[in-house]
Amino acid sequence: MAIFKQVESGINPYAEDYMATKIAYILRPEAILSNYWGGYGFVKGTLQEVTKQFYIVRNLYHKSNYIPLRHFVLSFDPYYEYDITPFQAYQIAKKVCKIFADAQYQVIFSVHENTNHLHVHVLVNTIDLTNGMLYNCDMHNFYAVRDHVKFVLQSYRLWYGNRPLLLHKLSLIHI
Repeated sequence: MAIFKQVESGINPYAEDYMATKIAYILRPEAILSNYWGGYGFVKGTLQEVTKQFYIVRNLYHKSNYIPLRHFVLSFDPYYEYDITPFQAYQIAKKVCKIFADAQYQVIFSVHENTNHLHVHVLVNTIDLTNGMLYNCDMHNFYAVRDHVKFVLQSYRLWYGNRPLLLHKLSLIHI
């Protein structure tokens, strides 16, 4: 069983260092023990190099007055009948993030193993790489992404029937 959420943090999203702080958070070495992280729309490198690439898109289109990132978490229940390995979580995350990449958004994800439940953090740059348009963060788009996540989970046999708690509606938590 898995839960997919959009997360809001207590950090001011309009702060200049917001993107750097969020990217540093999901790429913490103590959280990604197996070093499973990746994404689309950037060249994988050091934390500073990746962060710089996200800022380049933001500055190229002069979008510093908008919330630069959307943060999602896909969490796997440790007590569910199937054990998910970090590598499987990585493969699932790559497929989940493809929906954003296909829409021309930068997306970065990491598999966190530092808690009793395996989970994946996903950050989506809200600025389209090709034209500078902003990502529409309404409920309709959230449900479309949620349905994509459900489809990916079904292919891994992590979802059956109509289990109501598999994917939560938009719920906000503070980290």
